[in-house]
Amino acid sequence: LRHTRAIELLKAQVPVTIVQQILGHASLSTTAMYLRYSASETRRILKDRGVI
Repeated sequence: LRHTRAIELLKAQVPVTIVQQILGHASLSTTAMYLRYSASETRRILKDRGVI
């Protein structure tokens, strides 16, 4: 559930530092892990739509 919530917040353009606070991460690098998932999902969507 935490992973899903983090991705939803990032998709909604909530700043990563706010997501960090919500998840209780001491390190921004821990929260940045979710950015990689979000970026890969973005690439998949763009590829599916023929943009890339």
